[in-house]
Amino acid sequence: MVFDSVVKTYGAVQALRGATFRVPKGAIASLVGPNGAGKTTTLRICAGLLRRDYGVVRVFGADPWEDPEEVRTRIGYLPESPSLPKVSVETLLIHAAMVKGVDDPVREAMRVTRLAGLQGILGRKAAKLSAGWRQRLALAISLIGEPELLIMDEPAANLDPSNRMRLYDLIRSLCNDLGVSALISTHILTEAQQYSNYMIVISEGMIVAEGYTNELSKRVSSLVKARFRGRSEASVREAARDVLSMGGVRGVSVEGQYLVVTVEPDAYDEVKKALLSAGLKLVEEGAADLTDIYRKVVKEG
Repeated sequence: MVFDSVVKTYGAVQALRGATFRVPKGAIASLVGPNGAGKTTTLRICAGLLRRDYGVVRVFGADPWEDPEEVRTRIGYLPESPSLPKVSVETLLIHAAMVKGVDDPVREAMRVTRLAGLQGILGRKAAKLSAGWRQRLALAISLIGEPELLIMDEPAANLDPSNRMRLYDLIRSLCNDLGVSALISTHILTEAQQYSNYMIVISEGMIVAEGYTNELSKRVSSLVKARFRGRSEASVREAARDVLSMGGVRGVSVEGQYLVVTVEPDAYDEVKKALLSAGLKLVEEGAADLTDIYRKVVKEG
């Protein structure tokens, strides 16, 4: 997805001021910024729900405003506060599948039911669900039609901390298992760190930084945190002892068959190479502290 030099105004208020970014294929991207930074406007333009004033937007090569059907058949959209009708969960899912134009609406409704873990509430009224179940249902609706890109606006808004983490864990596992890309807005940096591997920082309608989190951390001299998996706990402990002697290593911890290292950016490539050579497999890498990145790039921007 490409978002290039986009401008959007509401009367005298300029919500977007030449915003430019991309979402690489396969990335779980967090659009991070304070309230009022332009996040919702950006997502609505990407989904073809709002017309931009200037600039270029391409989703799978199509303009979401000029060719909405082309785009909407390939994306799933989850608004910040989804409105749900007074019908059963099952009825709503089947209807949503029919609107999306899938070949077998009932089968598709059951597929997303399993993905989102809704089997136990199919007979309940959608409008009367708790906040946590409402968000799971909205996520299921966004997954109808096997979208290639999920666009989500503060998907965990109004949830308590435990339900927020459960929802984000579900989103991350679904993206990883299904090979779906995602663009997810949030103003809570600690949550973005839990699920995303790509970060887009927006401030006052402008994109002030973007990139894979490990690349951004190198740019602002933060720390890189990476998780590796070994064949056994013994092999992981041996690798931990070896890596402790390497320069730039700021932290090492063993969690069963997993080794977690925190490394200075300039030393990370060497540490990574050593652990891969020792037979460990890279599972996850990113910034050790997204808050540090955010503060620095916003200040510089």
